[in-house]
Amino acid sequence: QVGLAPRFELVTAAGCAGATAMAPLLLLEHLNLCVPDGEIARAFYTDLGCALNPASTNTRQVHVNLGLSQFHLPFKRTVKLLDLVDVAQVWPGHVELLTSEDLQAVAARVRGDEQLSSSGAAAELAELEDGSPVLRLRGPWDAAP
Repeated sequence: QVGLAPRFELVTAAGCAGATAMAPLLLLEHLNLCVPDGEIARAFYTDLGCALNPASTNTRQVHVNLGLSQFHLPFKRTVKLLDLVDVAQVWPGHVELLTSEDLQAVAARVRGDEQLSSSGAAAELAELEDGSPVLRLRGPWDAAP
């Protein structure tokens, strides 16, 4: 299925206790998402705080690590090597990432990256119902407001 890219939320580790306790799924170790542009994907995910994995980032995919999680982002051909990637793959819902980094610093990186701002990526600081800070991010290929 193709269409909008996932929406991301970053919360501090202190703000996750209540939300995570109710979640039926706590960890996705690998998330594969086809993206149409490897350079924009690299910029977005590294601005989030992910570390580029140089051993498996190549001319076909960007691979980044975030703690125990990995994002594999094929941009030339789909995982099955059948179809050209020309639109971002859909993730139904949002992806919640936990960080110990200051959320304002992450927001500033995303907002300050010219390549990302021209792609439609956005960062909004907000609060969860319990008052914990959250950074809501719109990925580069998410056309929703």
